Amino acid sequence: MATNAEILLGSTLSYNSKTIGEVISAGGTFMTRNTTWVYSADSTGGVGEGIAGVATPGTLDITCILDPTALGGYNTLSAAIEAATEAAATFTMPGTDTLTGTKVHVSNLSMPTAGGPDDAITCSFSLTNLDAGGWNYTDKAA
Repeated sequence: MATNAEILLGSTLSYNSKTIGEVISAGGTFMTRNTTWVYSADSTGGVGEGIAGVATPGTLDITCILDPTALGGYNTLSAAIEAATEAAATFTMPGTDTLTGTKVHVSNLSMPTAGGPDDAITCSFSLTNLDAGGWNYTDKAA
């Protein structure tokens, strides 16, 4: 069975409608739900009781082979992190399924590095989803 990270491998990423490249590494947190602790004088044994709290979309850590036909992709990421702006991000998977976020910001960005597969230029970065609903997975076959 494939994991969420494996599903993204080989997908093409676009950010702010610009092609960034092919995903060769993916990890991070898809969604986080905090715990809210409730304390009351009548709690059993005086111990706080935990309840599920607010969920927040996570941060995906991505490494891409930069698309050599669209070298402006790195500049798009760089401009976004410098200006603290959000944009749409779309992962298009080989089977045409998609993972999207409409309000995503670049929260970490490395310098491009040579030496990936076939000495390709790669770049690592983190995308934090600020959408209230989180990442949206669309199964085109369904």
